[in-house]
Amino acid sequence: MTAAGSPELRFQDLCLDARDPLRIGRFWAAALGLQLRPHQHRPGVVGLWHGDDAVVWVNPVARAKVGKNRVHLDLWVPEPDRLVALGAEVIAEHADWTVLADPEGNELCAFDGPSGGPPARALPPWRRTVRAVTDRTGSGRAELDCRNARPGEGA
Repeated sequence: MTAAGSPELRFQDLCLDARDPLRIGRFWAAALGLQLRPHQHRPGVVGLWHGDDAVVWVNPVARAKVGKNRVHLDLWVPEPDRLVALGAEVIAEHADWTVLADPEGNELCAFDGPSGGPPARALPPWRRTVRAVTDRTGSGRAELDCRNARPGEGA
């Protein structure tokens, strides 16, 4: 329990659906500097690993993506062109970020980040604390603790 008496939740991993999990897995592994490995017990599923932790799973689905993603990744990206070279497509450019899509059309937002390392970097660390909170109306919601979210600041 947190100090406010709310149960503490932990983010486990991120799952992406793809018509071609290997293709999308290769894209995201290269983009984020992760290792691509097949799931040991689920044929067609690939994992993106950081050391001993699977942080992204890519699952096979029969249907192509339709419409805009309701959830997407925000990434620190020093050069969006590096993602385009991997197969991403620029969807829109804004003053502070660029919207791109992976090779199957899943959107992501690229924010200017530090150079060096992989083409993109997710907000560190991978495992963030999520705590349940209650707003003034009494409705429950989840809140992500994003302290030390900028690259180079904290763990």
